[in-house]
Order: sequence, then C-alpha cells, then structure tokens
Amino acid sequence: RDLLISFFGGEPSLTPGLIKRVVVYARQSIVNTDVKRVRFNITTNGIMGRSFLNFLIDNDFFLTISMDGLPVVQNSQRPLKRSLRGSFESSQILEKTIKMLVTRNHEFMIRATVTDFSVKYLVPTIEYLHGLGVTQFHCEVINLAGRAMLKTRGQPMKRPTAEDFVENLEVAIIKAGELGMGILNSSYMNLLQPSVHFCDGVGGNRVSVSYTGEVTTCLEVQGGCHPTADYFIVGGYNSKTDDISINPLKQLRICGNPITSQNCCCRDCFAIYTCGGGCPIRNYH
Repeated sequence: RDLLISFFGGEPSLTPGLIKRVVVYARQSIVNTDVKRVRFNITTNGIMGRSFLNFLIDNDFFLTISMDGLPVVQNSQRPLKRSLRGSFESSQILEKTIKMLVTRNHEFMIRATVTDFSVKYLVPTIEYLHGLGVTQFHCEVINLAGRAMLKTRGQPMKRPTAEDFVENLEVAIIKAGELGMGILNSSYMNLLQPSVHFCDGVGGNRVSVSYTGEVTTCLEVQGGCHPTADYFIVGGYNSKTDDISINPLKQLRICGNPITSQNCCCRDCFAIYTCGGGCPIRNYH
C-alpha cells in the first residue's frame, strides 16, 4: 500500500530541483489510487545546503548518510574537492548536518564503508557518533570497484581481513549495545527474516532507473559501459512513448532464480538463507 522512492547516486543532492519535482509529482500521482502514501529516502554524503536539508526533513525523508567514522577516517577516505575545502574538512560539515538532524529529532542512519585502514577505528567511531547523537549505524566492508580502486593516501584502498573485521565488529556490537545504539551489518541482517536473495533489486522488489534511463536490478550498474550491463540492465525509458519498458525474460532470468540455488558453493552452506548468496555484483568483482 506504500510507494517508496529512493534517491541514490553518485550524489543525489546535486540535483535538488529534480528531487523536489519528483516529490510533488509522486504525491499527485497516488491520488485516486490504492496507494495509501508515498515515502522517500535518500543516500547522501551529507554535504548540502541548509535549505535543502530542511526540505528533506520537512518532507519526512529517511536519510542514510555515507560517513566512514572518526574525522581521521572520514577526511582520508572521503575528502572534499579541493576547490570546496578551504579551511574545512568533510567531517566538520557532516557534524553540522548530523547536529541539525538531531536537533530537529529527525530519523537518519550513518552508513560507513570499512577498509583495512578504518577497521581498527570501529569502536572509537561508535563512541564518536554516539556523542553526536547518532542512534543508528550501518557498516559494510568496501566493495573493490570504481572509486575504491583509485589511490587514496598514496595507495588503493584494501579490504580488511575477515579475522580483523569480525574481531572489531564483535567489540563494536557490544559497545553499541552498551550505548543504546543500533548497529547493522549484512552478515546478520537476515537472521530474523531469512532470504534467498541478498538484495531487493535482484529479488525483484525494486525497480531502479539510472540517470541515463536504464532499468537496472543493481544500483552499481548504472550504464551500458559497465562490464555486467548485459546481465543487470533489464529495460529502459522510451522518450517517444514516455514509458518504461522491461524485458520480462531478462527480469525473470535474474529475479526468478534465487542466487542460493544457482551457486554450487551456497547449497550446502549453513548460512545460506542468512547471507542470501551474498551481493551479486560483489561476487562478480
């Protein structure tokens, strides 16, 4: 009964005018339909003007803010563009964004990407974010693709070892519990609700339209130049008919075949319905 519209990037807050138009259009489009309400969420780096942030709050957007943790981590892994930096770092701007959300009692989540550099900071990050008023924290190990392959701190980013990640995550979960914070990771997010798919895109519960008009089942695959485009892109926008067309056979090939039944290494695994076969694009990489 709900229509959920998510804005994902790149950085969606770079197009505030488009987002405002979509909000108006979506609310008008559900009039006289079975849809009870339209909800919005946005995944953003949190670097935006106060007026647009107020717009998101006023329109009840759920915000997932990409922030990798302590200032030493955030400023290293997510630096500002040189022309914007001046005397500021991205962590300083994000602190202001977070404090504004907390002051207005608005629901949001911090989402951190964990690397071999940042994994040792997980517990201090929990303590730091708690001090800012954050109540929900989501962390995932870095997916080595795109910008992650570029040199940062003089070298490409790396994944932490499984042992390092598990050890630090376990302590972070305990610390979050002591502080009353929620902490989420894909390794256990399906414990109470088992799934045969890792994500709702490949599971067929979401339609994603890229900025170039393709219909894709994976948020990373947003153009025909991506090496997996032929597999994940199932349709597109037709400017002549002003309509979205989806190839049902391609969609069925992806969404109708649970990853857990396709991968021979999954079939006998005890955690088959907890991880749902893992992220398809991450598996590919």
